[in-house]
Amino acid sequence: GIETAITLREGRAHMSAMAAGDFDLALMPLIPDYDDPADAFADFLSNSPVNHGKWSQPRYDALVSEAGRNPDPAARLDGYRAAEQILLAEMPAIPLYFSSQNYLMSRRVSGWQSDRLWTRYYRNIRLGTE
Repeated sequence: GIETAITLREGRAHMSAMAAGDFDLALMPLIPDYDDPADAFADFLSNSPVNHGKWSQPRYDALVSEAGRNPDPAARLDGYRAAEQILLAEMPAIPLYFSSQNYLMSRRVSGWQSDRLWTRYYRNIRLGTE
């Protein structure tokens, strides 16, 4: 009994509509800018400019803030895990899919490197013989 309609928009128009709150349910990518949990968790803070759903949870905000200031890596991760439990319980966003990358590469290629953010490093690539 639920009626839905899909609205197709150009990316820039979609992001503007999201920022304006012009949506009931929307697809939003979560692509980290740097390799640290802080980047993804920051998007759900009450005062985040990309928290388009306007979700707010004071305990979550406090945990993320404390974790971000903690110099101990293990304690930081514990803080982010506690914040993650709140995200999972309250579900302000629902993950629909996770991207993957496949590379078709000759066995002659050596020195290929990429990091967890899929940045590719070409400096050490070598092409040998089979």
